Amino acid sequence: MAEKIELTDGSKVELDRHHWTGLATQESHSLTDGGRYVTPRLVALQHTDGRVLVYATVKDGDKVSAAGGELLPSHDRKPIAAALARLATKFSRGKHLLEECLKQIDGKGTVAVK
Repeated sequence: MAEKIELTDGSKVELDRHHWTGLATQESHSLTDGGRYVTPRLVALQHTDGRVLVYATVKDGDKVSAAGGELLPSHDRKPIAAALARLATKFSRGKHLLEECLKQIDGKGTVAVK
């Protein structure tokens, strides 16, 4: 069964894992003032046709919520970095998430997208 990712504009992309390859993923666990663990996550995936999906999620307990995303026409680094940066601004540790994703895209890190 294919997963559906909700983008910032409200549209959805069906994610068939056979056609998408991980470019970058980074998450950061944090404890809220109320004592709950919340995990924001940034992801960049490339489709076999060259498109790139950049999206964010937030896990709060057992619930995972969409936090935006963009579908880009190609694997050009500059638009991918810009899309990741737009999503990263939503999170307190967004700068760290962004830096780690960019390292992975630049080949200085590892990618294991689940």
